[in-house]
Amino acid sequence: MKSLGFEESDIVKLEEEIKTVKQCLDICSNASEQASLVRVHHFEHVKAEDDGSQFFVSSLGDLLNVKNVVAGHRAAQVFGSMSDQSIQKISGDRFSSQIPIINQQSRGKFEGKYGNGHKLNEKDI
Repeated sequence: MKSLGFEESDIVKLEEEIKTVKQCLDICSNASEQASLVRVHHFEHVKAEDDGSQFFVSSLGDLLNVKNVVAGHRAAQVFGSMSDQSIQKISGDRFSSQIPIINQQSRGKFEGKYGNGHKLNEKDI
């Protein structure tokens, strides 16, 4: 049977092709919606004082928009998108180097009451 000069088998093939194209368009539309959901974190006027540490990190896939960043002397600032392991490694390295190590001999009788403290030299008084 012919319809508008086409065989019925041709019409069935065209209908299947139309259905497939519509499915492809739906997939592309959904992918486009997901892509537009990317999160962007905005930071402005960020300042780390002397010896300060700041971490502005997001999970992988998120974006950071950072403007007007200032770091004081010996300060460290980390900005980026990274994995949890990387964040833990970087922050652990940074903070472990800042924590002073107090030996057992320098601890006084006030340690439990007032903290570790340290002895003053004559020139410090």
